Amino acid sequence: MIQVFYDGSCGLCSREIAFYKNLPATTHIEWVDIARNSEVLSEYGLSFDEAMRVFHILDEDGKLKSGVEAFLHLWAKITPFQILGFIIGLPIIKQLAIGSYARFAAWRFKRKSVCPLPPH
Repeated sequence: MIQVFYDGSCGLCSREIAFYKNLPATTHIEWVDIARNSEVLSEYGLSFDEAMRVFHILDEDGKLKSGVEAFLHLWAKITPFQILGFIIGLPIIKQLAIGSYARFAAWRFKRKSVCPLPPH
């Protein structure tokens, strides 16, 4: 089973995770809302700030993955997203995705009105 760490205080993040949760192939995924359950992060050497800045998962082997790598691993487990994951995983496209996600994650983190950080 993989664990997905997400920001439940962010409307955008919550909608995306709710979409994934409603897909039939996600029963083998544990969804961890770090806005409400941040103490679990220390078990994996992940700070609250790091986890809020970038998407993270813990794979089946206990390896922490973040950003595009985390999305690719998650999408490989969800049938409708496997093709998207394959395409984005192609070398040139992956490099573009990594750069795009880094800019998006920084923007999301700065947008307190869209994704306010819960008190920690």
